[in-house]
Amino acid sequence: MHELLGALQSTHWRDWIAKDIAEWQNSKSTRHHLSAYGGMGSFNDLAFTDPWLDTLFGDLKSACNYFAHHPEDMPDISKLKSVMGETDFVLSGWRCFACGYCVVSHRDIERFIAHKVVREHILEEIDHGHLLEFVRSVIQSPPSDRILSYTNVAEWVAHAGINIREADGWFRPCSNCNSEHTGAYRWSLSDSQEFIPSKSNLNIRKSAP
Repeated sequence: MHELLGALQSTHWRDWIAKDIAEWQNSKSTRHHLSAYGGMGSFNDLAFTDPWLDTLFGDLKSACNYFAHHPEDMPDISKLKSVMGETDFVLSGWRCFACGYCVVSHRDIERFIAHKVVREHILEEIDHGHLLEFVRSVIQSPPSDRILSYTNVAEWVAHAGINIREADGWFRPCSNCNSEHTGAYRWSLSDSQEFIPSKSNLNIRKSAP
């Protein structure tokens, strides 16, 4: 985490982590690190624009918190996986609830790929004791995945009838029908590489298609 925050030029939190490391080396205490979580302006509020490094930060943050609560335990990957949160990753975008137009951005696709690829690799590298090397490699360049390439995911998105736009952020009004009735929407990737509406979607209007 210290190396990642240094690369991201987050000097305040890099120095905070340096103090955590010193405290552990001197007294085997994780108290200072655990005090970083919770409250406004805490470690939990930190985010970065690069989807790969932001995803790496999020998963490292979960790992740091877990290990700080279990400092003497050997790494338990199954328990760590459970505290890292969702494993059924979704593609997030927008839908018009007036005409049914669906859209994601290039950044949305990259976030989806990053979440799935980083989570898989980070757990494997922790288990094998090569986490620092993995962090350094992601800082240098995003890891590649033969199946979850941008080209493949974009094709699956198009096949599902989801449009791709350049802009990121709010989609309002709808560019297809000019309606203001748009909202965030999510799709899950099936085993057959098909994007289908996620069960986590809210039914904003019953008459929506």
